[in-house]
Amino acid sequence: MKKPVTSKLTELKSKLGGYVMLMQYRYMNICVKAEPMAMLSITIEIDGERRSIEDVALIVMDQEDDKKMKVVAKDMEDIPQIGKGIAFTHPEFKQEVKELLLDGQKSEDVPLDQKMFYIELTMPEMDEKRHDNMTKLIKTLHDECSTKMEVTHKLIAGEVAAMLLTGGTPEEAEEAAKAMDDVYNWHKDLMEKYTKTKTDEIDNAFENNQSKEKKDEDNDNSITQSMKL
Repeated sequence: MKKPVTSKLTELKSKLGGYVMLMQYRYMNICVKAEPMAMLSITIEIDGERRSIEDVALIVMDQEDDKKMKVVAKDMEDIPQIGKGIAFTHPEFKQEVKELLLDGQKSEDVPLDQKMFYIELTMPEMDEKRHDNMTKLIKTLHDECSTKMEVTHKLIAGEVAAMLLTGGTPEEAEEAAKAMDDVYNWHKDLMEKYTKTKTDEIDNAFENNQSKEKKDEDNDNSITQSMKL
């Protein structure tokens, strides 16, 4: 394959890969459960300077609940600003400031000037409204990525075809077109794979929440019936 064609093929791979990577990054910020990766887009304003959340806090998963995360400020005075930064990017997260205690430690045993705190983040339940909103957002991001990929593929493939029309053989043109199609189809499959994974995650969370609500309702009805008896 000629060097100019190889260069165009590399350009296509780079651009399509970038589109899919951006889509996947945006998917990570659509939180179903607590995921530290979703926090990477958050910036915090400290003393007039924008800083990444990693610079000012530690993010720890809750070991007992996958809907919770703990954000431990490196400087306790930064907690209010960290909370604001989180709320700006993820307003759906419930925030609660709690005291940080070691195993077996009691609050009353810690001197006031030595107390430490953290922000507990809780993901909201996947109710019908949230499910519908997330599903629509996924479709929007998917369609945006798909359109960019299709346009870029046609544009670069057209450039290569024009290049080989006068400076190549029919066999070379066919080989280049197939290589372009292979790159496009590979990235398209990857895009669909990421989209299905995220869609399934949202759907499963919704189904689990529906089952939980039905179970709670059945329990309430059972208790009410028992009281009547």
